[in-house]
Amino acid sequence: MKPTVFADTKHMSRQDWLKARRAGIGGSDAAAILGLNPFSSPMSVWAEKVSDAEPEELRGNESVWLGNVLEEHVARRYAEETGLPVVRCNKMLQHPKYPFMLANIDRRIRNARIGIEIKTTSMMNKTDFANGQISPWYYVQCMHYLAVTGWKEWLLLVLVIGKGLYSFTIDRDEKEIRSLVKAEEAFWNGYVKTGKMPPADGSQAAAKAIALRFPASDGTAKELTCDAAVRRYVNLDMQIRSLEAEKEVMRQQIQTEMGTAETGTVDGFTVSWKSAKPRVTLDSKRLSAEMPEVYSRYCRTGEGTRRFIVSAGRGA
Repeated sequence: MKPTVFADTKHMSRQDWLKARRAGIGGSDAAAILGLNPFSSPMSVWAEKVSDAEPEELRGNESVWLGNVLEEHVARRYAEETGLPVVRCNKMLQHPKYPFMLANIDRRIRNARIGIEIKTTSMMNKTDFANGQISPWYYVQCMHYLAVTGWKEWLLLVLVIGKGLYSFTIDRDEKEIRSLVKAEEAFWNGYVKTGKMPPADGSQAAAKAIALRFPASDGTAKELTCDAAVRRYVNLDMQIRSLEAEKEVMRQQIQTEMGTAETGTVDGFTVSWKSAKPRVTLDSKRLSAEMPEVYSRYCRTGEGTRRFIVSAGRGA
C-alpha cells in the first residue's frame, strides 16, 4: 500500500494548513477520539472539523512554541548520534482507501519506509521514558501514521527537557491498526459527516469545546429531554454537598486537636497547618467610588461566561 499526497505543505500558510487539516483525522486526533489525548477529546476534534475552531493543542502557548523550536534540534541530534539521514516530509499524506485518514509526519528516514514522530515534554510528565514507558497517546499517534503510510516502522523521539532524549521503535501491528481504522471511520461517518456532536465525556477539553460552541445564551426557554441526566446531576450534587460537609467536620476535628502545632503525624499520615502570609486584596468597590477615573483606567472587562444552575421547579 502506498499513501497518496493530499497536500504539499512546504510553502503552505498556516491558515491553509489548518483548513487542510480539517479535511480528515490526523495523528493527534486519533488519540483524542480514543480518549487518550490529555489535551483534546472527541468533542474537541468534532468542533475543529465542523467549524473554524483552532485545535487547543496548536494554539499559541509557550509549550507549543518551545516544541516547534526544539523539533529541529531533536531531529538533528538524533541524526548525528545514529548517522541516519533524517529529512523533512513536507507533505500531508492520505490513506488510499480511507481518505478521511491524514498524516502530517515530523520527519522520515531518507530512502526508507520509516517515519519519525518528535515530542517535547517536561520532567513533570509522569511517564517513565527512561525505563521504556511510552505515553498511550504518543503510541496511538504513531500507529495512525503507520496505518496511513503503510510503512512497517515508526521512530518516536521524546525530549524530556532537563533530563534526556529517548528513542523508541514502534512496529506495525495489523490488529491494532484495524481497530483504530474502525474507530476513526465510525467517528468520521457518525459525527463529522452528519454534524452530530459526540457525547460528553467529562474532560476539560470537552468543557472548553462546549463553551466555545455555545458561548452565550439567547434568552429563550427550551423543553429538555435529558431528564435522566438532570436527575442524576441533582443527586450527585446532593451527595457531593453531603460529603463536603462531612469532610469539613473532620477538618475541624483535626484542627481542634492540632491547636497551634504546625504539623502533626498519625498512622503514617502527616498533617500540615502552617501560618500563611496575609493576602493583599484590592477594595474595588471603594476605589470605584473614591477614585472613579483611576478605576476606569485600570479596570478590564473579561469575557462573558454562562452560569450553570439546576434547581427544582420551573424558573427563569
